[in-house]
Parts: sequence; C-alpha cells; structure tokens
Amino acid sequence: RKWSRCPCPAAGGRLWLSFFSPFPPVRSRMENGSPGGASERPPPPAFPGMASSGASRAGGLTPCLCAVGFLDFFGVSMVVPLLSLHVKSLGASPTVAGVVGSLYGILQLFSSTLVGSWSDIVGRPHCLLSCILFSALGYFVLGMSTNVFLFAVARIIVGIFKHTHSVSKVLISDLVSERERLRVIGRFNAASSFGFILGPVVGGCLTELEGGFYLTAFICASIFFLNAGMLFEFLHLTASGS
Repeated sequence: RKWSRCPCPAAGGRLWLSFFSPFPPVRSRMENGSPGGASERPPPPAFPGMASSGASRAGGLTPCLCAVGFLDFFGVSMVVPLLSLHVKSLGASPTVAGVVGSLYGILQLFSSTLVGSWSDIVGRPHCLLSCILFSALGYFVLGMSTNVFLFAVARIIVGIFKHTHSVSKVLISDLVSERERLRVIGRFNAASSFGFILGPVVGGCLTELEGGFYLTAFICASIFFLNAGMLFEFLHLTASGS
C-alpha cells in the first residue's frame, strides 16, 4: 500500500502517522537493529563455563541453590523475631525501635535496583556470593551490638546486601530451561519455607540461654559464611571442570 505520512507536532516531528494502515512502517520498527526500535543485548551468561558445560552442571547447581535458600531463611528467621526485644533491651524507646526497625525495609527498597544492575555486570553467582558475605558481616556486627548504634549499623549492612533470595531465583531462571523453571523454583521456595519454619523454634530455644541473642546472631552469621563457602566451592569446581 502507498504510505501517506505527516509529522506529528506533539512528538516534535519524529512520529509519523499513516492514514492507510493500522500498522507502523516496517522501516521505523527496524531502526537501531531491533523490531522495537531499541538495540538489545543478550544477557550475560550466568558464569563462565556454564555455556559450555551444558545442562548437567545447571542441574548440579540447582540443589546447591536450594540448600542456600534453606540455610538463608533458617538463619534469618532465627534472629528476626528477637530483634524488637533486643533493641528495647538496649534502652531504645518504642519510637527509636520503630525507626531502626524500618531501616531494613527502606534500604531494601532503594538497593534492590542497584544490586540487580550490579548482577547484570558481574554475573549472578558473583553477586550472590558477595551478598551472602556482606549479609554474614551484618549479622556478625549484630552479634556484637551492645548499643543502639551498632544495632542500626548491622541493620544497614543487611538492608543493603540481603538480596540473596531474589538473586538466587534469578540465577535459577538463567540456568534452568523454561519448561523446568516453575518446578525448580517451586522446590527452591519449599526448601526456603522449611528453613523459615524451623528457624524461629531454634532461635527461641537458644535465647533461653544466657546471652542467647548474641549466640543466635553469631550462629546466623556462621550459617551465612557456610553458605558462602558452599557456593564458592561449587563455583570453583564448576569453573575448574570447564
């Protein structure tokens, strides 16, 4: 069909209208090398070696990520129910305790986009490993929090870097085929939820001991260090095998 075009003043003359077809011109849709008019880059591989290792290593990493998710939620749920009691025992007023408690959610809101962009640059496994290590540092500081300031510092560190669950899910989506994705993510969620069920029970029992909160926080930090070591070892074996 013959095109009859006129520039649209509202779009600064850059948008062309057609009077004879409901579809935009083919040439305008193919600008910049993509049908949508914007150049697209394929996402980076999950980590070097996965592209050449095939589905066997992806299948090997999935149970590792399920274990990471279980230990992650198990450690966190040991500490979270005790936070409000601990900060009040440090002498904080209810208002200060509420403000300090909201630091985690505020920082998660603003850091999630930054961590997601960072994972696109360095790769999901390296981003996940860094998030686990910094989260372990945050809970280690929490175990030494004898005043409100250290408690707030610990929550700031965890609030910035505690994106391990989200990054793990994205990594699973990168490694698993679309046909198996929902099943694998379902198993990952089930393992994480099981850890979230056991954690408060164990944390409550440990708190009954003398200095129980500090012991619980140190155990939580140790669990995160264990998570980091397990993931690092698997990634090292995968890279050496490729």
